[in-house]
Amino acid sequence: MVKYQLLAFRVSCSIIWLTGKNEDEYDCETARRQSVAVFKYSAVVRNREEMVESGTIVADNERQAREKLERLNLIDVRLKRIGGLSGLVKSLTADIR
Repeated sequence: MVKYQLLAFRVSCSIIWLTGKNEDEYDCETARRQSVAVFKYSAVVRNREEMVESGTIVADNERQAREKLERLNLIDVRLKRIGGLSGLVKSLTADIR
C-alpha cells in the first residue's frame, strides 16, 4: 500500500488523501525524498563494443542506477531521468529494478 501511495505522490502532490493523514503529518517533500527515480538508459556491453543496450531502470538516485548497470557488465552509461506520469508508468514496467 505504501508503494502505491508514494507513486501517487510522484504524479501529483495534491493526492494527499491517499495516506489517510493530513498535510502536516505527511507532506509532498517527504514523499519526494522517499520515492524512487526512473531512468532511461543506453549503454555499451563490455567486450562487445558494437552492441548497445537500452531500457529503463528504477533506482534511488543516478549513482545507484550506474552501479546497478555496472554490475551487469555495461559501460559508457547514459542516463536520463523520466518524471511525471510517464515515469510512473515506466516504473511499473521497468527492465531493471
